[in-house]
Amino acid sequence: MPEEIELAMLAFKLMINGQCFIGIDWYDVATAISSGRHIDFIHSHAVGANCVGNACDNLIQKLHETELDK
Repeated sequence: MPEEIELAMLAFKLMINGQCFIGIDWYDVATAISSGRHIDFIHSHAVGANCVGNACDNLIQKLHETELDK
C-alpha cells in the first residue's frame, strides 16, 4: 500500500543522520513475484546534512511520480 510506504519513509527521516543502508528481505520480493503482484523498485541517495531525511523525501516524491504514471 503506497500510504504505508510513505509512512515508513517518514519514520526513517527520524533516524539519526549517518551512513546506513536499508534493504528488503529477498523472501518478501520472491513472495510478491510469485503471487503475480507488480513490483517497482525505486532508489534514492543523499549526502551531507540531513542526508537520511533528504533521501526519504526524494523516495516519497518518486513514489508519487510512479503512482501518477500508472
